[in-house]
Amino acid sequence: MPGATAIATTPARTEFRNEHGALVIVLAGDWSIEQPHVQFQEFINGASVGKSTSRTVTFDATDLGAWDSTLLIFVARCQEFCDAQKLELDLSALPEQVRRLHALAQAV
Repeated sequence: MPGATAIATTPARTEFRNEHGALVIVLAGDWSIEQPHVQFQEFINGASVGKSTSRTVTFDATDLGAWDSTLLIFVARCQEFCDAQKLELDLSALPEQVRRLHALAQAV
């Protein structure tokens, strides 16, 4: 559309690292259903989770941009994975709205 201003977005991305005895999932960029985003299964297949002795998974959302339900789905898949592997999932580093919506989804 002529004269329309495009909103620049940063693609969603993830990293995986071991830090202070925890497995840390780094969430960055804009998570939108309208943009390419990270699928949990692809992410976990590329991560070296099996090589870690840590029993806690946490997040680093320092560089997280805008988000929608794609992020909530990713976090839900993390929860399912952690439950299956008997790992503790620490959501405290996620934005409060994400934590609240995740808790609501888990209660249903």
